[in-house]
Order: sequence, then C-alpha cells, then structure tokens
Amino acid sequence: KDDLIMINGNGNPQQLYLAHRKGWVCTDSQLTDSLFLNEAFLKGCKYIFVNRKSFEGTLNNELIFENDFFLVYKAEL
Repeated sequence: KDDLIMINGNGNPQQLYLAHRKGWVCTDSQLTDSLFLNEAFLKGCKYIFVNRKSFEGTLNNELIFENDFFLVYKAEL
C-alpha cells in the first residue's frame, strides 16, 4: 500500500487519488519514453498502471495484472 506508482492520467490526477497511492501521473507518450520511466524507477516507482481506454500499446516491463480497464506492470530498469 505504501509503494509508489505511475499511472497515465494525461494530466488528470484523479485515478492516482482513487488508487489511494502516491506517485506520478504521466501522459500516454511518456509511457514509451524509457528515460522518463527509468527516472521514475530510480526515484522509487514500483508499478506502472496503464489505463487501457487511453493507451492501446504495451510496455516491455513484466506484466503482473490485467483486466478490461488496466494493465499493471512492474517498474524496472
């Protein structure tokens, strides 16, 4: 529950607040920016939540959960 997360809210932090977590809100384009993702990982990001309704791609990170609305990846270098 204390792990930092990232979610592609595209400027809207509502989903991060509703997750009852702290972390980063990113844009869809930042999900494909390896430098941005690595920086967040180095600052303590543990998981990346991808809103499937907003972003249709996939990440190279380890997928640990998926449903109709979200993909959850482990944040790693």
